[in-house]
Amino acid sequence: MNEAQVIERPRTHASPLRRKLDLLTSLTDEDRNFLEKLENGGTTYRAGTQYIFDGQALSKIHVIRSGWTMCYSELDDGRRQILTFALPGDIVGLHASIRRRATFNASAITRSQITSMEAPGSGSLYAAHPRLGEAFSRSMAQDALLLNNQAMRLGRMTAYERVCHLIVELWYRLDAVGLIEDGRMPFPLTQSVISDALGLSLVHVNRQFVQLRREGSIRLDRRQLSILDFEKVCAAAHYNPDHYESIRR
Repeated sequence: MNEAQVIERPRTHASPLRRKLDLLTSLTDEDRNFLEKLENGGTTYRAGTQYIFDGQALSKIHVIRSGWTMCYSELDDGRRQILTFALPGDIVGLHASIRRRATFNASAITRSQITSMEAPGSGSLYAAHPRLGEAFSRSMAQDALLLNNQAMRLGRMTAYERVCHLIVELWYRLDAVGLIEDGRMPFPLTQSVISDALGLSLVHVNRQFVQLRREGSIRLDRRQLSILDFEKVCAAAHYNPDHYESIRR
């Protein structure tokens, strides 16, 4: 079997956001210092806490410093569709300077630390830091790619392909910010959450994970997931990492 290969990146004490933006463009030391000051502080949300409500005024962006959150839409009868997962280093509401009102909900899946800051373009905050502006633009492009991936999963993939694709996508995203350790990634998603993300019943979600474990493709233990046969899972997912890499500098 071919276990997942973690991309070797320099070990730093940088925040996930800084690691992500450093991959997207060449930040200066001044940019990094400025970003560190912006990230200071933050609010800790318990699992299940909603921090963005559909329709609310959206003047700030929300940086996920730790924990997992999700963005979703909900019907009047309570049915929901998870649009994307926001992981450490991700920015929720980056379009706030363009669209001043939220068109989605966002809630913490795990205990999460989130920093709110002024949205780029909403003033002169980033005028002195054009590289940061470029990095935020590239981050928005990544967000658009994730929504494209979600549309493909929901519209054209089988249940097995959907689960494989989500696993591989999460792996690459977590690896980019240094959160893969000893060949394992955190995986705090319940089958109910996965069901709402992939448009599958709980029975179908459970069947796919049982099959992946039986065939030796993954190992899932104590909210940690290892991809044991990376080539096989990637092939089943039809995942193209070049799309994600092409946005980087």
